[in-house]
Amino acid sequence: MKKVIESVKREKIIIVIDKNDKKVFSNGTLLEMAKEFSQKFSILEGEVCCIYISDIFSQLVAFWGTILAGGVPVLVQYEDELLSSPSTKFLSAIKSCKSNYYIILLNGSFVLKDSKSDLYQHKNLDFDFIQLSSGSTGTPKAIKMYWSSIESNIAINKDYFSKLGIDIQGVSLNWLRLDHVVPIVTMHIYDIALGNDQVIVETSHALKHPEVICKAIEYYKVKRTWSPNFGVKMLSKFLERSNYDFDLSSLNIYLNAGEQVTHEAMKHMVKSGKRHALNPQSLFSSFGMAELSTIVSNSQWYYSNRHDNFVSCGSLLNGLDVKITNKDMFGVGELYFKSKDLLNGERYYLNENSNHESYDRENGWFKTGDLAFMKSGELYICGREKEVIIAKAEKIYPHIIEEMINNFYGLRTACVPIFNSSKGSNDIGIVVEGERHNVVDKEIVNKIKEEAGVTIRKIISVENKMFLVTTSGKVKRSEMSKYFEGT
Repeated sequence: MKKVIESVKREKIIIVIDKNDKKVFSNGTLLEMAKEFSQKFSILEGEVCCIYISDIFSQLVAFWGTILAGGVPVLVQYEDELLSSPSTKFLSAIKSCKSNYYIILLNGSFVLKDSKSDLYQHKNLDFDFIQLSSGSTGTPKAIKMYWSSIESNIAINKDYFSKLGIDIQGVSLNWLRLDHVVPIVTMHIYDIALGNDQVIVETSHALKHPEVICKAIEYYKVKRTWSPNFGVKMLSKFLERSNYDFDLSSLNIYLNAGEQVTHEAMKHMVKSGKRHALNPQSLFSSFGMAELSTIVSNSQWYYSNRHDNFVSCGSLLNGLDVKITNKDMFGVGELYFKSKDLLNGERYYLNENSNHESYDRENGWFKTGDLAFMKSGELYICGREKEVIIAKAEKIYPHIIEEMINNFYGLRTACVPIFNSSKGSNDIGIVVEGERHNVVDKEIVNKIKEEAGVTIRKIISVENKMFLVTTSGKVKRSEMSKYFEGT
């Protein structure tokens, strides 16, 4: 990774847009500030440093500066106003990575502080940085990231798009937080390695003002962007009601990745984007994992095979083998991958239990934790194995119920299990974000019973801040199950 930043095309630029202003930096400036950072702090070879900074450009300086100093950076999204009150995810990162130090920005200056954790001597670490998993189904895992695997991932994605006549060179735009694997790898590191200009919009600013994303795509002639499914829905709704006609014709690639992709979101984006010159062929449904160095499967949604409830993520990219085990009567089973270029063996740092559960040392297969099926050579993801609800011996995929409620009533929800001790099985609970206004429980229950044959036992509404999501917007269903305890 040191070679990547040192061989950067210095004239290429990074544009950071937040609620206050727009900042433009060259890659050369990033390199020089990263070098200053690496020289300022005595970070030991292999020292793990958690980066907990609100300012986007400073995050990147600290990330690359730690690498240049010989350390191992871990980006943790800064979510609190006071540094004296660090987030739960940050404290979890310190613990799981056994980080001796964390890096903060105070009054314009970087400060390296003792984390007050038990000091741990890291020796001869052979990976470049640590990526935290989203933690949507539990505590985030520390994933070892290797430049060799990322380089292979860039190559196979470049080859895939090249065969479609699409060049991944050109300006990119990201508006999701950098502690997620797609923003830091598929966008930022890709762009550094490929020599692309890049636009980064601060997440909370983008969520409050989606027009900023569209204006940036139009003004900077953005070629490549991405968002999870909720982001696709957000932007399509904004484009539908906008009084201004944006020119989004420059987009060649819009990846829908990071959470379950739905047909409704993609169809709505095609319809809403038409007036704004969005090429429907630019929309891709994609699947990836940090453990595989991000995106490993893409499908040009406009031409992909269709299935009632699940979206094709396309055929697997070169160099990746797949198998699905323990299939049910519909062919849905546990998803495994194998790749000598992307996996690099066990990927979880200081987590023997997770390595043992997920990685077959003898045969090299990695268990993803997802349920999936193959149809006509294409991969369909059905959801996380831990989140599929078994009720009355039936499998219920939460995203299907959530999507139905959203389509019918415009409500963002989480579908979770409620254990019924008298039955010895699960019932279904629904957590609704915010107020429901005129929509009553009985109406939702009857509609879902009619459309999906699923009986909802209880519905509760929570304040927006109590509707739990990861930094990439992925719903934390397992955590919200606690809202039904004792009911």
